Amino acid sequence: MYVHNVEKALGIIFCPNCNSFCLSNITRDRIHTTREMQKHIKCCMQEKQKEEKLTATKPFLKQLDRQPLVKHLLAHNLINIRGSPLYTPMQGYITFNFETYEEVLNDKITDSTVIISKLHPLSVAMSVKTNTIKSFYYDIRQKDFITLFMKELFNQAKIVKEYNIEQHRPLIELRQIPDYKKIMKVYDCVKVFGFNSGKFDDNFLFNHLHNKEYRIAKIIGGSTKYKAINVYKREKKDYYIQLVDAIDYTAGSTLEKFAEEFGGIHNIMGCYPYESMIDTGKKEYLNVLNSNTPLSKTCFYSSLTNANIEDLNIMVTWKI
Repeated sequence: MYVHNVEKALGIIFCPNCNSFCLSNITRDRIHTTREMQKHIKCCMQEKQKEEKLTATKPFLKQLDRQPLVKHLLAHNLINIRGSPLYTPMQGYITFNFETYEEVLNDKITDSTVIISKLHPLSVAMSVKTNTIKSFYYDIRQKDFITLFMKELFNQAKIVKEYNIEQHRPLIELRQIPDYKKIMKVYDCVKVFGFNSGKFDDNFLFNHLHNKEYRIAKIIGGSTKYKAINVYKREKKDYYIQLVDAIDYTAGSTLEKFAEEFGGIHNIMGCYPYESMIDTGKKEYLNVLNSNTPLSKTCFYSSLTNANIEDLNIMVTWKI
C-alpha cells in the first residue's frame, strides 16, 4: 500500500527544513498550529545559516588579518603565500636594556620579613637598527637620564618609521591601493624590544610613560608581566612606540642563546661587575663609573653563582 500524504494520514505536520520538529494537526485551533510552525521554520532557517558559516573553510593565514599590505599584495598576485623576494618584514627596530645598582637596606619589616636590598636604575643603553646601527647610552651621572633616554627614543622612533616606509615604498606604489590609509597605519607602530623587559626593564620606565609628554594607550599582559605596551607622544600622534618583550618569542631561552639563534651572534653577554655596583650609603657605584683604570678580577666575583670571571674575558673587558 502506498500512502500519498503521510502528514494527512497521521494528522501531523513536519518542519520542511529539519524534518525533526512536528506538531499535531488534529486540534481544532489550526491557526495556532500554523503560527507555531512558521515561527519554528524562521528559527530553523537561521540555525541552518549559522551551521553553513561554521563549516565554511578558510585559509589559515594570520598575515591577511594583521597586515593590510600583505593582503593587498596577495590580492593583486604580487606575492604568494610562501613569500616573495619583493616583500620582506620590517627591518627597522629599536632595542634597549637597563643596568642597575643595589641599595643595601636590611630593613626588618616584621619578625619574619627583612628587605635585604633594592634595585635602582643605573644606566640604559639603546641600539637603533635602520640601514645602519646606532647606539646611545645614558647613566645616573646625567640629570634625569631616563627622561633624556625617552626623548631620544621617540626621536629615533620617527627615523625608524620613515625607514620602514621607504623599505616598502616600491610595493606601496605598484598599484593604487584603496586601503592606503589603513596600510600606512601599520608603519605608525615602531617596535622597541627588550629581553625579559616585561618583568624587569619596563618597571623602571613606567613613571616616565604616562605624564605631560607621553601617555600609555594600551597594555597587553598583567601587572607581573607586560607583553606589550603602546606609548604615544601627546603632541604628535602620527607614530607611537610599542615596548615588546622578546623573551615571549622564545621557549625560556637566555639572552645569549636568543642572540645566537635569531641573530647568529656569539659571545654578546660581556662582563658586568654587579656586586661592585652597590650603595651602602657611600654611593660606591659612582667610584666604579668614574674609574679610569681597569677593574680588578675580584670586582667581577658573583656570590650568587660562586664563580669569578675568566682571565680571557677580563682581558676583553679591559680592552673594551
